[in-house]
Amino acid sequence: LNSEVGRLVKFPVRGGLHWLGALLQPAAWRCGWEFLTERKGPVSMAASQVCAFVNSGLEQEGAPDLQFHFQPMSTTGTPAVYLDDFDAFTSSVCILRPESRGRLELLPDRSLRISPNYLATEKDQQLALRSLDLAREVSQHPLLREIGAEEVDPPEKTDIAYARRVAETIYHPAGTCKMGPSDDPSAVVDAQLKVHGLEGL
Repeated sequence: LNSEVGRLVKFPVRGGLHWLGALLQPAAWRCGWEFLTERKGPVSMAASQVCAFVNSGLEQEGAPDLQFHFQPMSTTGTPAVYLDDFDAFTSSVCILRPESRGRLELLPDRSLRISPNYLATEKDQQLALRSLDLAREVSQHPLLREIGAEEVDPPEKTDIAYARRVAETIYHPAGTCKMGPSDDPSAVVDAQLKVHGLEGL
């Protein structure tokens, strides 16, 4: 199992319109009506309004190894389902090519155990810490400082334990099982994705 995990860093701002106040604005009702009747407009947009691919600088090659998603809001919960009661933006940063590998296990009682094993390698851990540093660097841009961007509950120390605490899945899992014929002992599935040695899976 190979899956991306992102770190979420929240930055409250001042001068915004609280979501409850925004809901009472005529523009909000117009946008809501447009979405309900035509399925378009600002309300139809995804939460992540800005995306950036960045090279962390940890390796010599110039290919991006981190992806930023910027959301014009702050949420709580996993999955993130509750809007926070303060105006903010969130920087979510994920490692594009994580080395860490998890596993799926079919247990004797036929239940499935999923062990993602996030941030298991030293390289992934270094990238996780670097992603937090970069999110903070972005928040120091003069235009963001003008609106008072300041990190929510910054840690006394940014270490891998903190990176794990603020990490959430990006829900982009990919399997790493080999595809091949049944006479290949290292192949798990055939060309139709049927698992060798098991019926109906």
